Amino acid sequence: MKRRTFGSCRLPMSIAPAIPKMAGAGLADFCQDVEHLDIAKLVAQLTRFEENAENLKLEIERKTEAYRRALDEQYNHIFENI
Repeated sequence: MKRRTFGSCRLPMSIAPAIPKMAGAGLADFCQDVEHLDIAKLVAQLTRFEENAENLKLEIERKTEAYRRALDEQYNHIFENI
């Protein structure tokens, strides 16, 4: 995955398999398939991204912490009898 920087905004650009990961982080509205890139939509996405950067950062942090807790629970379950 490549990252492009637009001002203070960094946007990952990738092929379609990265889209579910982005969606899982609460960023589905900022996804596009690079094979069908719509420049007008990209500009609108970047504008929304920059306008909502602080809220998006908090949402990503919240999702990341939830994934960490779930992973810790899985590890505890797997290794509890070892």
